[in-house]
Amino acid sequence: MKQTTNNPHRRIPGPLKTIEKFSYGCGDLACNVAIGTLMGVITYFYTDYAGVPAAVVALILSISRIPDAFSDLILAVLMERTRRPEGKARVWIKWFMIPLMLSVIVMFLIPAGASTFAKAAYIFIAYNLANTICYTCVNLSYSALSSLMTRDEQERTQLSSWRMGMSPLGRLIAVTLTMPLVKLLGDDQRAWIIVMTFWCLLAMIPLILCYKNCKELEEFEQMQELQQKAPLSQSIKTVLLNPYWWAVALLWGLTGGHYALIGGTLPYYCKYIFGNDGLYSPLYTLEVLLWCVMSFLTPYLTRRISKRNLCLYGSVITVVCQVILGMFWPTSLAGMFIVTILRTIATGPIMAVIFAMMADVVEWTQWKYHVREEGMVFAASGILFKAISAITTAILGFALDAAGYVESTGVLVQQPQAVLDLIPNLYHYGIVIIYVLMFLVAMPWKIDKQYPQIMAELKERAERGEL
Repeated sequence: MKQTTNNPHRRIPGPLKTIEKFSYGCGDLACNVAIGTLMGVITYFYTDYAGVPAAVVALILSISRIPDAFSDLILAVLMERTRRPEGKARVWIKWFMIPLMLSVIVMFLIPAGASTFAKAAYIFIAYNLANTICYTCVNLSYSALSSLMTRDEQERTQLSSWRMGMSPLGRLIAVTLTMPLVKLLGDDQRAWIIVMTFWCLLAMIPLILCYKNCKELEEFEQMQELQQKAPLSQSIKTVLLNPYWWAVALLWGLTGGHYALIGGTLPYYCKYIFGNDGLYSPLYTLEVLLWCVMSFLTPYLTRRISKRNLCLYGSVITVVCQVILGMFWPTSLAGMFIVTILRTIATGPIMAVIFAMMADVVEWTQWKYHVREEGMVFAASGILFKAISAITTAILGFALDAAGYVESTGVLVQQPQAVLDLIPNLYHYGIVIIYVLMFLVAMPWKIDKQYPQIMAELKERAERGEL
């Protein structure tokens, strides 16, 4: 492959600098500050502050996944056809960072005195504006950027570790710190609007830093020239026939189920089982901080343990811990803290390696099919993440409604015994199901062993001017 030109918007091959890794982590930090409530307390806000029935919220969030899935595919196609000095992924961050922040604020401006139907219509439109359009354009392009900044396996693991080490801090702001501030500012819808506006303004700073310092490699500019524009059907077929895409997409999807399950049940668990919704913040904060620690330790772990085995070990530990707590001490606050610590130590490395595994799939796809599909690989994985998140959220909403959950507007109400029995079971055994599935999905993964051979062959092809 011929030498590339000096494009100031592109990276020159060489080791990633610390500022580049840090700035890459800033991208997901910003996204989680802005959009973290969608996987955290958005259902809680709509049911207990906006007064919308849980089943209605669950139905809206479920239906919204249909256009959301198409938006990922559309952006993937557009990204592969984007020809800009900044690259095919990075430029989308610039285009949509401001619309994302504005659309998140709009989600909380639901008319307080409107009918249930009007509120439902507003939620559907606002949610899809924020999540289906703006968040997809920013986060999908950001995700693909990791495979475009470096082709070194360890550096990609480091980027993934920085991402998953810093993104929980965004969720910490969006979920854990939001509720105390909401209570401080009046514990009503107006308080939510003020807090979310502040978070969105704050999120712009790390997102701009990410765009400024995270550049795509020069060599990918020429790869776009070598690769013909394949029709959408061929790109989809390439992904669907890829067994490793299915594995990593399911792993990422199951982590989405984890986020949705914790965020969707823990507020109710603290409020109605422990009798204090203020416990949600310290529990979630503990999990987030441990995620950060374990994410930054992951590059050291992967020097000794493969990414696949980290997934297997973490899944086993998590299942054992949740089964013990769910069966013997479901109402023990001390037990909840202990299991949260153990589970997060076990699952932290899983969260950190998944995006590195996704980037590995991009290289495997090029090696196997002679095409590079960063956009489609990450988009298709994102579809499963959103789908499983939505299914999990919907199951929680429908289950609570079926058990007779009584919605409110900020006041404590007496819930039926069926609801009080259901909440711990949803939390504990939902996590068990997720990590049993994760163990089964990770078992056949073999790219870790094949990667040196794959990259050696791709290097030989590049020298011949081939994909």
